[in-house]
Amino acid sequence: MGTDTVLLFVSHFASRFGFESNLKIVLDSTKLAARNVPMARKTFFSFHYTKDLWRVNQIRNSHVVEGVAAAGFIDSSLWEEAKKKGDAEIKKLIDAGLIGTTVTAVLIGSETASRKYVAYEIQKSIERGNGILGVRIHAMKDKDGNTSTAGAVPQGLIDAKAPIYTYEYGKLGEWAEAAYQASRK
Repeated sequence: MGTDTVLLFVSHFASRFGFESNLKIVLDSTKLAARNVPMARKTFFSFHYTKDLWRVNQIRNSHVVEGVAAAGFIDSSLWEEAKKKGDAEIKKLIDAGLIGTTVTAVLIGSETASRKYVAYEIQKSIERGNGILGVRIHAMKDKDGNTSTAGAVPQGLIDAKAPIYTYEYGKLGEWAEAAYQASRK
């Protein structure tokens, strides 16, 4: 019996007994794994908000990783409010953003390595067992159509021996899956 036949049978059985919504995610995951397609991972994004938000939103809107609406994309008003309250409040906001994630992607622009909280985000990601990777985004265009210069790789990524890629459309899901799998070894 082939994978599709088994999935069809399980799907029929689940819907007949009212389990359809509960099993949809499991079925989708099984179907993806059976076809050797990387599954979406809930990913936390670490990046320089002021300098790289436009570039990061291009990645966010590509829908190749799961959970990008919440993980690592903090509403600017929440960020500003946390900044007024100090470092401890910002770290709480970062910690909350990491909850439920399995991968952390550090999106490396020209100034990401010098960003105050990037080392904390990397450290906390490693502590929680997230897969971790760096993605250079300096060659992506900003809102004015300009690219930037390559920035330094954050020391935490170097220390973790995390893979560093240069952004290519459609590849982030594959890279996130590889980082997740590497974190499980």
